[in-house]
Amino acid sequence: AFLLVDCSSSMDGGKLSQAREGALAFAKDATQKHYSVGLIRFATSAEVLCSVRDGSSTLAAEVVKLNAQGSTNMADAIALATQQLSALSGVRAIVIVTDGMPDNRSSTLSAARIARDAGIDLIAIGTHDADREFLVKIASRADLAVKVSRSELKDGITSAAKLLPPAGGAR
Repeated sequence: AFLLVDCSSSMDGGKLSQAREGALAFAKDATQKHYSVGLIRFATSAEVLCSVRDGSSTLAAEVVKLNAQGSTNMADAIALATQQLSALSGVRAIVIVTDGMPDNRSSTLSAARIARDAGIDLIAIGTHDADREFLVKIASRADLAVKVSRSELKDGITSAAKLLPPAGGAR
């Protein structure tokens, strides 16, 4: 699974702090469900900070360094995660954490469609200022698009692990 964290300037402050805490808790819960978890930050560009093969200590070290600046290039983040996950077998998922709209709606929808067509589940977690209808369009199913208040972002991200389909070895 890849966790994609919006690090655009609008996430500065409390939202990014909640996202950091949620990312760590999500990784712990997803690992208990037999998932390997990677981390991609996105703002004006997208960057893999931790591959699914790197392990939880690398992910934890990268999460604390997340900072907010720039715009919201969600399309590149989804495309990057899809590229990374396409080489893997088994159950694959992308969890997107955002507080707003992407720089380019149509390219983001296209990237999400390509991921879904590749058999990758998409879960979208948005803050109160995100567009729920758009989150539903990028998620694999409507129930995988969740909108939470700014103060509940950590819990929203953490609970995304419960939305992950069973992975290999899970009961």
